Amino acid sequence: MLDVSASNASAFPWFLANAFDAHDVGQAVPLACVKRPRASFSVRSVRALGRACADQELIGALVGRSVTAKSTAWPMSRVMLGSNHRSGLKAWAFVDKAIAGYREAQHVHAFPVEASPPVYPATFSPTGAVPKKLRDGSIDPENMRPTADYSWPPPGHWMKWLYTSINEGIDLDNSFPYIRYLSHKDISRQILRLKIWGEPVV
Repeated sequence: MLDVSASNASAFPWFLANAFDAHDVGQAVPLACVKRPRASFSVRSVRALGRACADQELIGALVGRSVTAKSTAWPMSRVMLGSNHRSGLKAWAFVDKAIAGYREAQHVHAFPVEASPPVYPATFSPTGAVPKKLRDGSIDPENMRPTADYSWPPPGHWMKWLYTSINEGIDLDNSFPYIRYLSHKDISRQILRLKIWGEPVV
């Protein structure tokens, strides 16, 4: 019999996809009991073709059929249970309706569970909700727009003693390439250069 008491529940990874789909936590099962279906592609061929790929992390995720967590600082025995923002709790029906609508219309991409299964323990960011306006500028009484707070908890909040936000794990100095925004002067210079070269400019 599996002991899932508070003292050792976090020692077992849990598969949560069934619980999310059924809205029933009782449908969560230990990850060791989950059987993954066969790959729909040739793992051997992808491994061979991927040797020349610069992104070996991507190839490893495909041929290993799993994604290695980038951060190992979060202890597996430590679990953070949090709540959504007050606006998200108050408008939970609108949030659930919006997310279901986004997925049905394919406005958001949801990885299939066999590619990226939701597993406990995990870190979840608080959800909130803001009013949604109609085209005439009035507030939509039947819908709200959900938000995700990836910077929670904020600096100085007591929950900082327990865990850090997702955004804090991003290295702002080395994670992003250098970006230069074009000005009107830059575009005009490019147009003049193309005209000098005899290229048609519309």
